[in-house]
Amino acid sequence: MTKDNTQILQFGSGKFLRGFVDLFAQQAIDDGLEVWPITVVQSTGIERVAQLRLQDCRYAAYIRGFLGDEEIQDDIEVKSIGKALSAEHDWLEILDICRTVESIVITSNVTEAGYVLDKTSLDMTCCPKSFPAKLLSVLISRYKANLSDVTVVPCELIENNAHALLNVVIDQAKVWNVTKDCLDWIREDVVWLNTLVDRIVASPSYEYNSVQNNTLDVMTEPYALWAIQSTSQCGLPFEHDAIDMRNNLFEVTLCKLRILNGAHTALAQSVLCSNDFTVREALDNPATLQWVRDLLYSEIAPTIVDRAVDAIEFVDTTLSRLYNPYIAHKLSDIRLMHETKLRKRLLPTYYEYIDQNDQQPPILSELLRDLI
Repeated sequence: MTKDNTQILQFGSGKFLRGFVDLFAQQAIDDGLEVWPITVVQSTGIERVAQLRLQDCRYAAYIRGFLGDEEIQDDIEVKSIGKALSAEHDWLEILDICRTVESIVITSNVTEAGYVLDKTSLDMTCCPKSFPAKLLSVLISRYKANLSDVTVVPCELIENNAHALLNVVIDQAKVWNVTKDCLDWIREDVVWLNTLVDRIVASPSYEYNSVQNNTLDVMTEPYALWAIQSTSQCGLPFEHDAIDMRNNLFEVTLCKLRILNGAHTALAQSVLCSNDFTVREALDNPATLQWVRDLLYSEIAPTIVDRAVDAIEFVDTTLSRLYNPYIAHKLSDIRLMHETKLRKRLLPTYYEYIDQNDQQPPILSELLRDLI
């Protein structure tokens, strides 16, 4: 199958995907691989689409930090995005792409609270409100065109994200009274791949990094993981060292959610830190650094080590990543959807610690006092 009749459709235009999927695609291109064109869809608004078009769908990615003892400083011009569209303004063009290309991979990053239903009636000429409804509309258009070869590879930080998304899409289909044949096609013909994504992506900061900062440029750490639950590479848009095919994502998801994301959310919640700080600035305070170490080594990692044997090693790596001098990861950004993150990333550890130790975890108890 040639590049001309395949497509990567990406719902989401934020900096994470620009420093993850889009950057991976560019690195694959730079390695001489043929990569399918990416169409980026901004789900709400048009600001980033307008900026992408203004910059000919190009931007800079700055990779900074350490891999083991090796310092990485790599500047890449990302030009893997072929087209930028607004869901609100370009919906018919998006549907036309989906019912004409032979093969399509759909990826997304719409936040942890994005898997919701759209209660309005189905109208294929108008853009639906919620992401699952948009995805269902895309799939219906493809089904009606008698085309298959669809792979859905979401990047939301939700356990079993593809299966969770499929369930919401099926519920949306029932709201819209979609035919049984179309429902069966969505369940059985479309490939839904659970994933775990792991990379810290931030906006560049001239003060700390001495790089030119345009609107869409991103600063990323060298570490990257796109763990995908599958036994083969079949259906994926390209090959990349960060893509890790696994039979099971449970351990890596548990470590990522509870340790790395838990540490981020804990820092954003802590009264020790100003929300004007970056993660690195917060950890420059020795008391805050020791507080995070105590939280990770004494409360979080011991609680999950029976299910994730690499939990302690993951903490070691996480502390190194959090202390990356090049990444200006703002606590104010981490606080987006903050209560949802507290409930998903820290509250389960709190209850499990009590079950295992017959006492409350001191740090988590203080952090979560308004929720428990």
